[in-house]
Amino acid sequence: MPSQKRALKDVFLAFANWRFQIQHSNKVRRSIFFFRRSFDHSLIWTLVMRGYYRNALPSVRDCQNAAKCSRLTTRKLIADAVAQGFLEIRPAPNDNRKRLVHPTPFAVAEYEAMVKRYLGLWDTLLSDGRPAHRGRVRKRKL
Repeated sequence: MPSQKRALKDVFLAFANWRFQIQHSNKVRRSIFFFRRSFDHSLIWTLVMRGYYRNALPSVRDCQNAAKCSRLTTRKLIADAVAQGFLEIRPAPNDNRKRLVHPTPFAVAEYEAMVKRYLGLWDTLLSDGRPAHRGRVRKRKL
């Protein structure tokens, strides 16, 4: 049991090291850093990316309704993302009054690279110079 706790502690330490390296990486991930600025940035980003993969993009109004900040602040956030090349606003094909929020190919590529890195995280943690844990790590009951 103590060795299992130690292995789990090593995994948590490896995760903290991994997060630290990501935050101080010289790699440019401009859209990811932009959308991590605040809770509302992350919320809008999640809403847009979820809509992108569902083929049901959110409108500007949907984004305003989902955000916790004011409508004006949400519009400014979206406008800043458009100005930096992370989002595009286009009219809906069936209703020109409705404006849909699209991620740019650049933002999609960065998002997918981030997700792939997260999906490979467990292997990264176990191969972080520490002996890999063989077998299942039990989840603690809270």
